[in-house]
Amino acid sequence: MTATVRADRLHPRQLQLELRQSGRELAVFLLVVLIIVGAVFLLVPQARQMPVVLLGAVGVAFGWCAYAMTCREHYTFDQQTNAVSVKRMSVLGGSSTALDLAGVCAVQQSWSGVDEDRRVVELVTTSGATKLRIPRRLTTLSAQEQDLVGRAIAGHLGVPLRSVPS
Repeated sequence: MTATVRADRLHPRQLQLELRQSGRELAVFLLVVLIIVGAVFLLVPQARQMPVVLLGAVGVAFGWCAYAMTCREHYTFDQQTNAVSVKRMSVLGGSSTALDLAGVCAVQQSWSGVDEDRRVVELVTTSGATKLRIPRRLTTLSAQEQDLVGRAIAGHLGVPLRSVPS
């Protein structure tokens, strides 16, 4: 599932990004779960005898979607302090960290995840290490959102943008 991105300039020296789960994709996920559960109910006679299990699966899917709708990540890039504030929030709580941007020499569009199937944007240091990967928790960015986020951060920090490796 992809994230929905909003970029704002709060101040000439500050860039704020907000990432959230896409509501449309959550609705599609829920629809697919309902279709699968309905098909199992109609095609598997034993499933009709234990509808509680199927209702449980639907309940878990609804719960996960409700939780995912409350999740968001905020990134505030501040040129004055040369730092980025990272806040992750959900209905279950949140966390906040601040990272120094010293040594960041490029913004890189990349792939991440176990199967290298998540589009991310990385802040890369002069030693080649990744200082920050965006998004941290939300699953992935679309190609368009990855480009938007990468260009916004690179332009704000005044560093080059490296494209997605094939």
